[in-house]
Amino acid sequence: MLQQESQGPVMRIEGVTIAPPGGAAVLNDVDLSLRAGEVLCLLGASGAGKSLLARAVLRFGPEAGGPELATGRILLDDRDIATCDGAGLRALRGGEVGMIFQEAAAALTPGRRIGAQLIETLRLRPGTGRAAARAEARDWLRRVGLGAEVARAYPHQLSGGMAQRAMIALALARRPKLLIADEATTALDPVTQAEILALLGGLCREEGLAVLLITHDAGVARVLADRVARMKAGVSWRKARRPRCWSHNPLARGRV
Repeated sequence: MLQQESQGPVMRIEGVTIAPPGGAAVLNDVDLSLRAGEVLCLLGASGAGKSLLARAVLRFGPEAGGPELATGRILLDDRDIATCDGAGLRALRGGEVGMIFQEAAAALTPGRRIGAQLIETLRLRPGTGRAAARAEARDWLRRVGLGAEVARAYPHQLSGGMAQRAMIALALARRPKLLIADEATTALDPVTQAEILALLGGLCREEGLAVLLITHDAGVARVLADRVARMKAGVSWRKARRPRCWSHNPLARGRV
């Protein structure tokens, strides 16, 4: 994806350390930055701290199964997210920052139709009426490759690939600045995975999004990433543009 070098970073993570009270650091002094139109991949094995960092960006605290920062700060458009109050957090989650989860079926609301979930999400945007939200919901279903009939389906009626497409529509519907994709294709078969990666890459280019891609699979990073930061045991290291990383790191030839 093309980087917009004239703009400052959409997101900056500066010296972030996460540690339980009196315990060892789970994440240690992490520094990352991400610009609009760029895909940064966090590549590492399970337990490396990748998803914990994503929860920190969304400011999910301990009460929501997330972390508490011991040191450092996370900035979105030069605004420290630690300063967000209740209204600011609601605008942050799903508004400024979209999230695609590993298990789309679990992330979707089971008792509500897909169309209703999209409409509800779109109406969170100020000034969006029901009729406009309904029309935009149909357009998002089209853009992610789903037929209009899916609007009336419940999550349990969708295949894994269809559920992930619906999750992508929900994550992008409010046109966030930053998209976090956390192991978004892990549960899918190889053919469906390739389709979802192509879809995600195309939509991100169209929307000019900054994307934080979290994966343990170097093949996924190879398809989408502009830069790769390898994480191991809570430490981010070996930040590189993609060609250099693939040519120098033998671990980047397969799963980590």
